[in-house]
Amino acid sequence: KIDSRSSRICRGAKMISQKHIKDSERKYVKIVNCSGFAQRIAGSGCGQFGVCDVISVEDGQVYLDEVKSTSQEKLTVDTKMKEQLQKLIDTAKANPPVKSRLVIHWKRRGWQIINLDEIPKSPIVIKV
Repeated sequence: KIDSRSSRICRGAKMISQKHIKDSERKYVKIVNCSGFAQRIAGSGCGQFGVCDVISVEDGQVYLDEVKSTSQEKLTVDTKMKEQLQKLIDTAKANPPVKSRLVIHWKRRGWQIINLDEIPKSPIVIKV
């Protein structure tokens, strides 16, 4: 189960191979749809109009979710990711009460959700 109210890792979800990030997005959508609603956005990472990977609604709150997957102990926020996350944050702020989140799939470890008000400091380290 994913705890969207904190940055905790929630264990118990079957892990997906890192090389198939779209599979992580699909798995996340399935998990959210158990208790809320989520829809994967086609072509989310493509072009100037792609803002997020998933739009979700949990407990009446609308979220723009960016899903990342890694088998490493940390996730580096590089320049490209900073630009992507800033666009996500700006879009959410321009459309209140929409909120933005970074969803990290730590391979073989679980999931972590970070509510985004600003770009997270790099690297993001797995929370145990």
